[in-house]
Amino acid sequence: MDGSYTGAGAHLKYRLNLEDTNHAIQTFYAGPSNVYTLQRVGNDSILSRCAIQSDGETAVQAEASMILQGFGHSQILQYFEHGADNTPYFWVGTRGALTDQGSTTEWPTQLGRVHYVSGATLDYTATTRLISARYIGGASFSHILRVEGALSSDKSTLMVIGIDTEHPRHAQFAIYDNEAINNILDTVDGSGDPTIGFDDSRVNASGVRLGTFPVSSVYPLSQYDSIQGTELADNNAIYFSASASEKNAIAISKMNWGAQSSEHQVVDNMYWTSRETEGEGIQLSGDDVLIGICLYPDGSTGSARDNRIYSFPKSAF
Repeated sequence: MDGSYTGAGAHLKYRLNLEDTNHAIQTFYAGPSNVYTLQRVGNDSILSRCAIQSDGETAVQAEASMILQGFGHSQILQYFEHGADNTPYFWVGTRGALTDQGSTTEWPTQLGRVHYVSGATLDYTATTRLISARYIGGASFSHILRVEGALSSDKSTLMVIGIDTEHPRHAQFAIYDNEAINNILDTVDGSGDPTIGFDDSRVNASGVRLGTFPVSSVYPLSQYDSIQGTELADNNAIYFSASASEKNAIAISKMNWGAQSSEHQVVDNMYWTSRETEGEGIQLSGDDVLIGICLYPDGSTGSARDNRIYSFPKSAF
């Protein structure tokens, strides 16, 4: 930052031209033609689609956003297709709740399946979703703090992380067959109660739940004890994005499935400014890791945000 590099060099991928310039992107999904973003406004999430322009470096929002009511501070936006007609969906963290004593952050405690519709409003109670997160991967936490998750790059495997309210924060990591989970959700889609619990026997059946492991203290797995986003590689390696609370350092961490420690890599750009730059969600894309960046002019949290996406090579690890 501040004119020099202190880690692996990140390069600008997309400048995002969003209608809402007052809120940071919490996470994103960059596809071949569009970039989708998730911004938090209070306890709602704003899902927007930006078309990638002919210059290949700018993505512009040209239609109304979708409002996701009660979804909370979700950092999950994972694209996939499902069904005979290959309907596009996103996994999104949902049911934001005040789970952390003394904090005003409303963390998502469930995992919802969302079909993007420009201009629509979707309440979390009407969302087809996975609930009872304290039972993720066969765990039995007393209380759930938050849910994180990611799809493998080939979209076949869904990773879900349940983090509890104990100190230090325990976590249960679990992977599921994504198509099988969606087939189970299809049985309640559109019903008066479109929910399936993580303790449901079908969710935990052989061939559906593919693996699980506990972690006794999850936050140190990500640099700065900060989990801004997660990703899952096709070989089940897990990536975390992290941002220092002072907005002066950003890092990506990588761990193997079942491990209890991570490798950390500081990510930097000479045009980022200390105390004005925050790292957000990440996406694995070929040989690169994409990372959402929010720039805060003069370090203010009340001024307009400049949201961008940068890339750096996986080979940095």
